[in-house]
Formats: sequence, C-alpha cells, structure tokens
Amino acid sequence: MLDNIDRVLQLEERRVEVSQLNLEKSQLEIEIAELRKDVDSEQLKVEELKRSAQDFTAVKQEMTMIGIEPTDSTRFRGVIDSFRKYNYDPSKIMEVFAEVIDIKDALRDIKQQKQAYQRAARNSTQKIRRNGLW
Repeated sequence: MLDNIDRVLQLEERRVEVSQLNLEKSQLEIEIAELRKDVDSEQLKVEELKRSAQDFTAVKQEMTMIGIEPTDSTRFRGVIDSFRKYNYDPSKIMEVFAEVIDIKDALRDIKQQKQAYQRAARNSTQKIRRNGLW
C-alpha cells in the first residue's frame, strides 16, 4: 500500500512538473511570437530602406544622365520646392519664371543707366575742370 502511495505521489509530482513545463512552453511560445513580429517589422523596414535606396540610385542616375551633378542637388531641391509651392502647375511656374526674367532685365537696364549716368557725370566734371569753372 505504501508502494501505491509512493506511486501516486510520484505521479502527482510528474503532473505538477508537466504543468510547469507546459506553462513555460506557453510563455516561450508567446515570446517567440512577439520576436517573430519584431523580426517581421524589421524586415519590412529593411525592405522599405532597400526600395528607398534603389529609388535614390535611380534618381541619382537620371540626374547624372541629364547633367545635374551631385553638387547641384541643393539647387535642384530648391527648384523642386519652388515647383511644389505652385502645385506643379506649369502655367504658374512659367508666369513666375517670366516675372523673374523681367526683373533681371529691369535690373540690368538700371545698372546700365547707372553706369551711363556715372560716365556722364565724370565727363561733365572733367569739362567743368578744364574750363576752369571749378
């Protein structure tokens, strides 16, 4: 009878051990599932970064093919930002571009007029000095 009691106790101990092992197994399965989610998330990020790198390489190659050097990238970005400002509307962009050209032309004309005025003023000053009026 003691032998039977020992067996029952051993069996009960084994059941407790199995329960504990099953609990540990469940916890490990949960941890594995969470780690898989993290790995999947990281893989998605890596794939996104790869696509971005490929896109960047393609854009860089296209820019080089049309003569835009890497050193011009900040200027090129400024142009794109300006286009974005006008919602990429070609007519608005051309209007602004035409205004800029008009302003540059007017500035050039003003500079030329200033130079002509300065030459005339120098000539007048020289004539006045030659004639002894000054």
